[in-house]
Amino acid sequence: MLRPAGGRLIARLGERPIYLAGLVIVAFSTGATAFAGSYWQLVVFRGWAASAR
Repeated sequence: MLRPAGGRLIARLGERPIYLAGLVIVAFSTGATAFAGSYWQLVVFRGWAASAR
């Protein structure tokens, strides 16, 4: 579903910035899971990581 939009972003901005943005999102959300105070926060943080892949 997101691949056509991702392809357009890569064509427009280049591969490196999109890759780095995804890496930062995954790193942030993975780190945030360590501080999740509830199960639902954990689910949201892991969802962010999954959506950046």
